[in-house]
Amino acid sequence: MASASLTDAQRETLELFDGFGEPLTTSDVAERLDLGRRSAYGRLERLVDCGVLETKKVGANARVWWRRPDAPSPDREADGEVNPRPGDEDTLFGLLVDAVEEYAIFLLDEDGNVRTWNPGARKIKGYEADEIVGEHFSTFYTDDDQAADVPEQNLAEAVEHGNTEDEGWRVRKDGSRFWANVTITTVRDETGDIQGFAKVTRDMTERREREQQLRRERDLVDQIFETSPVGLGVLTRDGLERTNPRAAEIYGSPTGDIDEYTVGEPAVYGPDQTPVPPAERPNARVFETGEPVHGWECQLHSIDGQHRWLSVSAAPLTYDTGDVERVVVATKDITHLKEQSRRLERQRDDLEAELDEVLERVDDAFCALDEEFRFTYANQRAAELLQVHTGELLGECIWDLYPDATETPVWNGLREAMETQATTEFEVYGEELEAWLQASVYPSETGLSVYFRDITDRKLRVRELERYETIFETVDDGIYVVDTDGYLTMANEGYAELTGYPHEQLVGMHVSELVDEETVEKARTHEQELVANERETARFEADVLTADGGTVRAEGAFSIIESPNEGYERIGVVRDISERVARERKLERQRERLAALDDLNRVVRALSEAAIDQSTRVEIEQTVCEGLAATDSIQFAWVGEVDGETMTVCSRAEAGVGGFLDEGTVAFDLDESGRSDLIGRAVKTREMQVVEDALNHDEDEHLREQAIEWGFRSTATIPITHEGAFYGVLNVYTDRPDAFVGAEGDAIGHLSEIVGHAISAIEQKRALRSDEVVELVFHISDFFGAFDFPSADGRVTFDRAIPVGDGVYLEYGTATPEMSEVLEALVEDLPHWESIQFLDGDSGEDASRFELRLVEPPLLSSLTAIGGYVDRAAIEEGCFQIRLHVSPSADIRQVIEVVEEAYPMADMISRRQVTKTSPMSDGRSRLLVEDLTDRQRTVLETAFFSGYFESPRPIPGKHLADTLGIAGPTFHQHLRKAQKKVLAHVLDS
Repeated sequence: MASASLTDAQRETLELFDGFGEPLTTSDVAERLDLGRRSAYGRLERLVDCGVLETKKVGANARVWWRRPDAPSPDREADGEVNPRPGDEDTLFGLLVDAVEEYAIFLLDEDGNVRTWNPGARKIKGYEADEIVGEHFSTFYTDDDQAADVPEQNLAEAVEHGNTEDEGWRVRKDGSRFWANVTITTVRDETGDIQGFAKVTRDMTERREREQQLRRERDLVDQIFETSPVGLGVLTRDGLERTNPRAAEIYGSPTGDIDEYTVGEPAVYGPDQTPVPPAERPNARVFETGEPVHGWECQLHSIDGQHRWLSVSAAPLTYDTGDVERVVVATKDITHLKEQSRRLERQRDDLEAELDEVLERVDDAFCALDEEFRFTYANQRAAELLQVHTGELLGECIWDLYPDATETPVWNGLREAMETQATTEFEVYGEELEAWLQASVYPSETGLSVYFRDITDRKLRVRELERYETIFETVDDGIYVVDTDGYLTMANEGYAELTGYPHEQLVGMHVSELVDEETVEKARTHEQELVANERETARFEADVLTADGGTVRAEGAFSIIESPNEGYERIGVVRDISERVARERKLERQRERLAALDDLNRVVRALSEAAIDQSTRVEIEQTVCEGLAATDSIQFAWVGEVDGETMTVCSRAEAGVGGFLDEGTVAFDLDESGRSDLIGRAVKTREMQVVEDALNHDEDEHLREQAIEWGFRSTATIPITHEGAFYGVLNVYTDRPDAFVGAEGDAIGHLSEIVGHAISAIEQKRALRSDEVVELVFHISDFFGAFDFPSADGRVTFDRAIPVGDGVYLEYGTATPEMSEVLEALVEDLPHWESIQFLDGDSGEDASRFELRLVEPPLLSSLTAIGGYVDRAAIEEGCFQIRLHVSPSADIRQVIEVVEEAYPMADMISRRQVTKTSPMSDGRSRLLVEDLTDRQRTVLETAFFSGYFESPRPIPGKHLADTLGIAGPTFHQHLRKAQKKVLAHVLDS
């Protein structure tokens, strides 16, 4: 038997038994080689067959393997071979199969199940031996082939013919597919019985893809070859191998086929019309030199008798040795281009001749320079400007003739045009010529064409125009020019800013778009007067219409200038005088307002004194209305009484109203719906309400209609109040806008306060003189519970509340001992209870006298304002009861609302009209009260109710003086005078 070498896989396995150490199990070998157990077992069996390993079965299913001490070296012997056991051909075949990794070689049993597995099969199909041995070989086929019984058909063919060969898709372990070449051979024994099948598989995927790629490339080359607009041909040294249809057209073959013609048969001529032999043509040169030829031009006398100009390119196709195998020739018909070139040459010659004639007639200086900046042409005008004879310029470099011209605009301009091949223009001042020149440089492939023009006059005009434009644009006022048809031909930025139009839009606009028709007519009249020399300039004021739809008050002046075309134009200057006009109007309004304010202040002072002197409310109100209407600043005025139930105002006094109040009453609205109702807002807020411009008051259409009918612009409604009491509204009207604000409004408001104070005083005196009063009794059953205080037994009486000024009252009363702490706690809790002091002395009935300081108590302030007073108030056993006396003419509903607002938990238990029965009800007592001043009465009441006249005195006079905010001597002075008046009335009675 021939010897066989160990495979790499077998050597790898044998290296695990380095030396002659302890035996290894199959599992040990499989784990160390990272193989399946069956694959490792196969390798170990073959090494035993080669005589390098020994094996022994241990246990029921295990086996160990070790290296024989006398085993030959795994390396090759001197002759490079390993000698298997003589006569063991199966071992030799096994070694051969294991050495092949490019092919999958394995045996199938007669049913098609896998019996053996080699490394090539593992590499190609991805299965380990222990994973696939025993499985049917149809596992390697696709689902479609399995469904078509392809595996069974292949076995059947192998049985019938001895073997079969097939190509198709096969499936790996991971599910990927590969293109396989498969050979299946039937294996029979000596008797001819089928023992199984030998199957050889080769992965042909890459070769198949290469073949497909080559096929696509060949098809693409064929398509390009056949459709190319250029004639293509492939030549060998023996002649023409292949051409495309375009080549047949170029060579003039009537059949479209030139394969029968030999190389060099058509006649070919060079550009000089000399014949070109075949050996000098591009294909022969490429065969000879191996170098490509590009753009070789010739004239072909084609088969059809046509003469064609061709551009020929040839490139070699070489062997691996570098020798030229074939030549590819590309031929392009350039007959049309040649004819066009000749035509252009003739045109160029004609143009050059014509240009020479034109240049001689050109007034501008002209010269031509080549690529080296040498003069090739110059006309007479150019020679004159350059101050040299024409003959001395030709052929000379401009930089040699004029070395000082380097690094000048001339140098930069010519260099830029030459380098960029773009038209260039520049201006230069010639010192020697004392002139400005403008140069236009036109580049071409052969050099530069330069035109010079003397622009000195234009330059001077431009500079002069720039100076005018600088002035034109730097002036803040608007400047414009209008033609005879009334269209703007010029306008500066000042005019654009004034009108709000862009400068570009202004030019071309008609003046009627910027001013009204009256202004246009006025300007036209002034223009005619200027033309007739009846005036030198025209000046007037007008409103300029702006782009945003507004107007700007402006002052304008214009005059007449000659037009660049014919006739004349109107140039004008416009200045925005809006601020000046606004200042003038503001000053005028201020003068009017100051005059009105001075007049109003004078009237207010007079009316204040007059109102105080009146004896009745009606006289006060009428005096105020007549005094206001008699001024120059107020048109008319009226005082209205508010009826809260009918929501109307009835006029009580008026002056200058005419028929404004013919309806007798005016309705008002307290709804907060947003409607502008002066009277309603004044009643609700108790604040003065003003409309500064009734003509433009969009919120109240009725008010605007009244303003138009009665001629007033501003109106104000002022509530007449005093310390919370509301007596009505004073309404004033004037023909001045923006009136009754600022100092003027303050004066009117001050007058209203004085009127309210005067009415309050009269109401109080009237209440004191009157024997009839309305008695209101209110009861709170759990007074302390309303303030989250624990109920307390005891009694508190409130004897008298004395106003001492600035909304401050001194409340004097008595409290039983258990109520003292309760009152102190109420001071901390009620905001208008400021402080409490218990006075020394015995008030009787085990009660202590106290002095409670109140600040703006809501109930007392409102009562005092309408002439009412608290007749009795007391807290007893946790219940609070208060009895009020008010004048029958007072707004009783308003009093009830004030009480309910101050004490929401109060219930009115009685309302009746009674006759006062106190000693003060007789006439002499009323005269006494009226004879006392307010301060004397306050001092007397404070001393009396504080216990000052008791003995011993519970409180010193200094304390009372401090409480009233006056000096001690002043307190005693007022007290003595009050006592004197009281004693005088008592003694007289």
